[in-house]
Amino acid sequence: MTDNYQQSNEWAQQHRQSLTTRHTHEGVLTDREFEPLPEACSLLPEPRDLQARFVCLAAGRLGLRACEIAHFRADWIDWDRMLLCIPQHKPCECGYCRRQAS
Repeated sequence: MTDNYQQSNEWAQQHRQSLTTRHTHEGVLTDREFEPLPEACSLLPEPRDLQARFVCLAAGRLGLRACEIAHFRADWIDWDRMLLCIPQHKPCECGYCRRQAS
């Protein structure tokens, strides 16, 4: 009896947690919500307009994380295969990476 009760109790806890847990896909912008963002970047002065547009597209369309955007390098792009190859790990001493690691 206790084993059966324990299983149902675990299920109830998981169910409660699933009701209160927010998943990242729930916050994704729709195409209609995303469209004005890159357009708004053109209102910024140069070179900030291109930088902001890159951040919008890299995060919003490619799904890059903040650290990947901050450390982005042009040699990550394989133009022949039209592929973005992000290194799995590179040693970094920047403040952002140190805060994320700790």
